[in-house]
Amino acid sequence: MKFISIIIMLVLGACSQTSQKNIQSNKDTLVKIKNNSTKHVVKYYPLEKKLLIGDFDGDGKTDTLYQNNINSETSLPIDSLPELEEWDDIISYLDQNYSNIIITSSKNKADTLHLGAGFGLFCLINLGDLNHDKKDEFAFVTENADYSRVNHCYIYSICNKKFIQLKSFYIHEGSFDSYDNLIPKQNEIANFLEKQNGKWMYMDYLDDMAYENEKDVGKFKVLKLNKCK
Repeated sequence: MKFISIIIMLVLGACSQTSQKNIQSNKDTLVKIKNNSTKHVVKYYPLEKKLLIGDFDGDGKTDTLYQNNINSETSLPIDSLPELEEWDDIISYLDQNYSNIIITSSKNKADTLHLGAGFGLFCLINLGDLNHDKKDEFAFVTENADYSRVNHCYIYSICNKKFIQLKSFYIHEGSFDSYDNLIPKQNEIANFLEKQNGKWMYMDYLDDMAYENEKDVGKFKVLKLNKCK
């Protein structure tokens, strides 16, 4: 009877937390009983969410951009992932839960930017007003669920309440690796998007053919952006 009481307490504990969390994030409290004796706890770790402050619609007031991960079928948030050993299993989990990285604005009537399956964003950077349209542009790199470390930096602006892509270029995800407990800067992409002498500079990881002179290969170029069409 004592063993049965313990099981009841565990179940009640899990249910008491279910109302406070979504489906994806409350699984870390579930206890599975195998052969009526073995307990197996599935551990989950939280997904990082990012936000960015700036004037992204040009009204002179501060806006906030929010990055989240949702289930595209149910629109419920995906706040955590199970600790799985195999990379294939992690990718399958995201696919089965219809993972969709999104960026939204604090302005109620603004559009939602859908970025597809993944863990979140490596970075979310306010670039300021580079195309002189009185709005801040922003850059980000998605943390994809794939098998390549070659990725893209995307640069967007909000035009007529819609997210519009202004530019993209290749980067390598090694820029986000941590060494000796040193966390990479969040306001730049080392070796690919940096602010130098007050100007935003960039370098395309795969775009060697874009240089006019061989001696310029591997050097940063000034980041220039067109206005929204």
